Amino acid sequence: MLVSKEQLIKKVQSRFNKQFEIEPKLLTLTPGRINIIGEHTDYNEGLAIPVAIDRWICTAVCKSPDNSSTIYSLNYNKNLKINQKMVIKNDTIWKQLAQVTMHHINIKFDIDVGVNLVVGGNIPIGCGLSSSTAFVISLVYSICQLFSIDIKGHELVIFCQKLENLALGNSG
Repeated sequence: MLVSKEQLIKKVQSRFNKQFEIEPKLLTLTPGRINIIGEHTDYNEGLAIPVAIDRWICTAVCKSPDNSSTIYSLNYNKNLKINQKMVIKNDTIWKQLAQVTMHHINIKFDIDVGVNLVVGGNIPIGCGLSSSTAFVISLVYSICQLFSIDIKGHELVIFCQKLENLALGNSG
């Protein structure tokens, strides 16, 4: 059964409160997308016409009391502890995306404080709706907002495309 956007927000916020015993500093929503034309051509210098859909990744985040980051995935019911100073090869796609993203956010924006983060989504995984792209954008945008880093538009897209390519060898 599909979880509505409102239900997703409530689930993520509730899990965050339970996981970290505090309120999140902020919540963000990132939509999935479909490509009307140009599936997998945009990162090969081709043309694509993407359209946002009504499926989402929701992220709740706050600063952690130490330099490590903890990411909890509602979709996988798993926790990931991250040391942002190094990239460790992970056994699952979401963990690899999270590890690479956190590491490169630390490098690009010189962030030496960890975060506590809960992420969940109603975008079907592996169905061509850009769930991995939405996941990376959700992490980057949430953390940039948390630390008052001004990144938007083209810079955000290019940075996230680079991260997804580094983690998975593709983009989108």
